[in-house]
Amino acid sequence: EGEQRRNFSMTIAVDQAYPMQAALDQLVPPLVHERKSGPPPIGTQGWFFHLDSRNVPITRILELVDQPNWSNDSENDGEEFDDETAIGNEHDQSILPDAFGFAVRLQETEGRHRSTTLRCWRTPSMARQRDFEGRTLAELPIEGDGVRVDLTAHEIADIELRFD
Repeated sequence: EGEQRRNFSMTIAVDQAYPMQAALDQLVPPLVHERKSGPPPIGTQGWFFHLDSRNVPITRILELVDQPNWSNDSENDGEEFDDETAIGNEHDQSILPDAFGFAVRLQETEGRHRSTTLRCWRTPSMARQRDFEGRTLAELPIEGDGVRVDLTAHEIADIELRFD
């Protein structure tokens, strides 16, 4: 009662090595952009990112964030801290270069530990894994045009890339 449609579609995947990727492939069709002019001089297709693991999709593209400047005013109940004990002082923060960049959010979907390479259309000058508030968790190694990322089972990670 109350149905608005009579036609429905359903997809059933059996014995898929990566069921989450199969579901995403079904939900999000490939984007095709028709051009009236000829192909660009570099070829008929291109890419921005490539991940070498099917169980690690890019779920979001995010903007750059600065390291948070924490102060303990709300947490210390009026106690005074010197520079050595204050959270968020200049000793705890790394200086991030002024550069063009963005972050990508990766998610491991199959419950498998994975070391993956996020390849970029351009070699990054710096890469870091940050928490959801912008603090650096780890500096990531840059290997050629890619960044090596280790993910634990079901981990969601923000990877910030900066370019010169």
